[in-house]
Amino acid sequence: MQSEYGYTETPDSATADAEMDSRYNESVLEPIIAPYNPFVVPVNGYISPALIAITLVTNCAVCAVLLRPHMHSPTNILLVAIATSDMLTGQYVIIFIIIIIIITGVFHV
Repeated sequence: MQSEYGYTETPDSATADAEMDSRYNESVLEPIIAPYNPFVVPVNGYISPALIAITLVTNCAVCAVLLRPHMHSPTNILLVAIATSDMLTGQYVIIFIIIIIIITGVFHV
């Protein structure tokens, strides 16, 4: 039997392809369920937001100190850029933590 791609298919290869397609579709559609872990809520609900808040405050302090006029140097400008990048990363993560904790109440804080 001639396929649309120009090669000849045998009934066995067509059956094997159909079985492979069905197994692929089943594996893609199965949900990924992680096993229960008792440390998920304390770590993601309490420890992680606290560490992010501390990081945001300390990075603000680093920027405030290093941006003084007498502290301008190429190294200090690089450190300010790193601290700013770290603050933006923390702010990006804290938005989702606030959504999860306060709005949905998943962690029952």
